[in-house]
Amino acid sequence: MDQRDTKSRSYQRLTSNSYPVMRFCTTSLKCVFVILWLFKFVAAGAIASSLSKSKPPPESSTKFATRQEWEKHWWRQIKETPWIEYQKGQCEGMNENNQVYNDKEDLTDKLTRRTQITDHPAYKERVFTLPQDVQFKGQHGPVSGDKTVVKLVDLKQATASCEVAALQKYTSMFVTSGFTMEDNVKKGVIVSLRVPGEPLPTTQKWKEQWQIGGYSDAGQIPKMIDQLAKKVRVYVYNELIVKHKIVHVDLTSLNLPVSANGEFTLIDFGYPSIFPVQRVPTRKEFDAWFEPRWRHLWYSYLPPKATSRKKQAQLTTGLGI
Repeated sequence: MDQRDTKSRSYQRLTSNSYPVMRFCTTSLKCVFVILWLFKFVAAGAIASSLSKSKPPPESSTKFATRQEWEKHWWRQIKETPWIEYQKGQCEGMNENNQVYNDKEDLTDKLTRRTQITDHPAYKERVFTLPQDVQFKGQHGPVSGDKTVVKLVDLKQATASCEVAALQKYTSMFVTSGFTMEDNVKKGVIVSLRVPGEPLPTTQKWKEQWQIGGYSDAGQIPKMIDQLAKKVRVYVYNELIVKHKIVHVDLTSLNLPVSANGEFTLIDFGYPSIFPVQRVPTRKEFDAWFEPRWRHLWYSYLPPKATSRKKQAQLTTGLGI
């Protein structure tokens, strides 16, 4: 049977008694309009059904013209969530800078050979690592400098001591704390274990996919982001909310280093990254918060498609995404 016979049989089936409208069209000049009319509604229904079952694409996320607008929405997503205990400027362990930093060891000499971990503007002047021969007395024995991350904090902030309290209570990463002198200014020092991995946008796979299609469907970047989101969603709900009654709200790539095998570690437990919860939300309630939060942190500040990929990268890097 040739191709023409196949098409003929298909047409005959469409014009059989089980398809009265199509049968009508075989004898009427109005058939074209009938077919178009039917197609319009069938297609519209199919599209609506498809969209209702899928997440909105990244491009549909709200864009913010300025960093200030972006930050306002950042806070709004916390303040307007009833199960999050929002207390601006307050956190567990605050007002304890003397006990946590000033009364501890002067670490100035140990920090003289520090090296930057990242060039990101938010961290390059305050997050470092150290040579192997620098030693710290950790909670479970000696720790060499190359296995640590050193973070400088502003002792003028009453919330500076909160991060140490959170690291000790909710993680196994804390090593020690103390102070250092920087240009005759005393700063707090937090020493914690360096975790494996790097931010997703600095991985080789991300860079390769960025050259292919950026955030568009042409590359795998949206898929990479979604895969990470699935893991983070489970961890935040089960390990933080259910177990410890806290929620981590600053889920940017800088706070989610990813290892070579795809595993992540959630870091930065300082204010305002974590908040207590008034109650454990249902999984449905949590998902309703998590999805727009994730989109806001990973997609919302992207410029329009017409903007160059170079400009996209600059804006994205500026937000630590």
